[in-house]
Amino acid sequence: MKLLKFLTLCGAVVMLSACVSKQQALYQKADDGDANSQLAVGLNLYHGENGFKQDKVKSLQYLEKSFKQGNKDAGFNIAHIYQSDDDYEKAVQYYQEAAQLGSIKSLDNLSVLYLVGSGVNKDLKQAQDYAQQAIKLGGIRAHRILGDIYLEQNKPKSALKQFNAMLDAPLTRSNSKTQKAYTSRAKMAAYLMLGDTENAYKWGSIALITTTFDDTSERTKQLFSRYQTAASQLSQNTKQRLAKTIIDTHYQLFETDHSFYKDHHIQPMAPGVIDPDRDQILNFVGYFTYPNRNLFGTINALKKRSEPEAKELLVISQLKLSNQHMKYGTMYLQTGAARTVTKEAISVMDEIENPSFDYFKSLAERKLDVMNNIYDYQVATIKAHKPAEGA
Repeated sequence: MKLLKFLTLCGAVVMLSACVSKQQALYQKADDGDANSQLAVGLNLYHGENGFKQDKVKSLQYLEKSFKQGNKDAGFNIAHIYQSDDDYEKAVQYYQEAAQLGSIKSLDNLSVLYLVGSGVNKDLKQAQDYAQQAIKLGGIRAHRILGDIYLEQNKPKSALKQFNAMLDAPLTRSNSKTQKAYTSRAKMAAYLMLGDTENAYKWGSIALITTTFDDTSERTKQLFSRYQTAASQLSQNTKQRLAKTIIDTHYQLFETDHSFYKDHHIQPMAPGVIDPDRDQILNFVGYFTYPNRNLFGTINALKKRSEPEAKELLVISQLKLSNQHMKYGTMYLQTGAARTVTKEAISVMDEIENPSFDYFKSLAERKLDVMNNIYDYQVATIKAHKPAEGA
């Protein structure tokens, strides 16, 4: 036992020594004038990461050294730090200087600041100029920003072209699933402006099952209310018909890159429908359960408790699990699991007297309606294909 403790201690000492050695080497390169090392040291100091003790003053000093050597990323990060501290005068100054060096992210942020009038006077023309500059440099996020500008100018058709450009672009760090999800919500707003209720409902439903309505900001609540109005204007038959394109579009935008599908060479049997075989199901259970094991454990523990606080935590956990299931919504079993846990969450919310859960209940009920239509379409499609496969 003593030997084991000694070996563990030795291992920790070795790891710590290696960490210190890497820090010293990075510091040395930074102090010798390497701009990229100065950027790395500055960011590590700012965030207190990779063994560096957090020191924001020292962080800015290293970032400044890097920026003076023409490192545009250092300039962007300096600007972002000042923006985080609500020092917009310096933020804009550094964003502009970094933008002159070709920083796309700086152009994006400048465009947003002028679009919403945050720390600067709202100026749609200036916002548009910055977004267009970013697009010329190959920026992707700028397409959504420019689309939002066009919506402000009451130009929904122009906005849709920009949103489509972003949705059609490959997934990258600047064009993540989250960015695509919010672009789906923006498309809903554009179609509402055009009076196209069916497309507004389609893109609003995609935004719904990708969780972009899950925050409680006033803007989000207003957009959800508009989505609810669009949904109420469509017949159940129309919503059932649209279920196919909703889940197929969701697959194209958010599911095709999942490693499980790739590793097991799984393809939809029809648009928006994956029917796994027995072995694939067994493999997927482990694949899905392991990263979500804490969530499953939390739900099971909270179900045994009856106090109001436990019920509220249970609902939040159940809704999180439903969202996790819908990340694989093309797999009809996952849609079914999402439906089940969402129904359970709604039942628990019926017992909660906290008004702050009213919005989440409306959200869950609408999600359940969309998931029901998707699931019914998927099951009907599978049943229709089975006789043909056996013939």
